[in-house]
Amino acid sequence: MHYPAIADIITDECAKRGIPYARYDSLPTILGRFVGYMRDVGRAGDVPVAETGDVEGAAARAAALARL
Repeated sequence: MHYPAIADIITDECAKRGIPYARYDSLPTILGRFVGYMRDVGRAGDVPVAETGDVEGAAARAAALARL
């Protein structure tokens, strides 16, 4: 119920700081974007662990790829 007022405040603050802010005006739009994102992430290829056993590095690379 308070989302529209809060979104206006956040939009203004993000604009002042040069931070991109995505605003969606309806639940179907939000859900559609979320489902599309999850579909794309699910299609991402596996990131193999280096032969040295660098699990932390592989996890960091996987996280970076997921943000793309």
